[in-house]
Amino acid sequence: KKSYGDTEGDYPVQRYFILDVENASAFEAAYTKFQNAHPLNTRVVLMGNITSGISPEGENHWVLSGYADFKAAMGGTDAMLTAAQRKARDAAWKNFEENNGGVRMIRSGTRFRMGKW
Repeated sequence: KKSYGDTEGDYPVQRYFILDVENASAFEAAYTKFQNAHPLNTRVVLMGNITSGISPEGENHWVLSGYADFKAAMGGTDAMLTAAQRKARDAAWKNFEENNGGVRMIRSGTRFRMGKW
């Protein structure tokens, strides 16, 4: 499991992505390189692998992005960037896509944490 960004903040709105990753080492290296090049200070991103259960879809990894509110979650990271920052981030994302070892999105969604125990 890896984390990027503000791991001490409270981010109750979460977007999740369930993935089928062909080469886990390449995926982790490329994703870490991308996240390190674009540090997060207004959200958190967590990444890990699925260790129990199976389905015919082949999912084996997950990524979760936490946001402070629905507005931030629906706008995504790009909503908080300048045009020049978006252009640089898009170029870095293209590099990630070319070097991620093969990834297929199985499903994604948004959830809201109702409480903490």
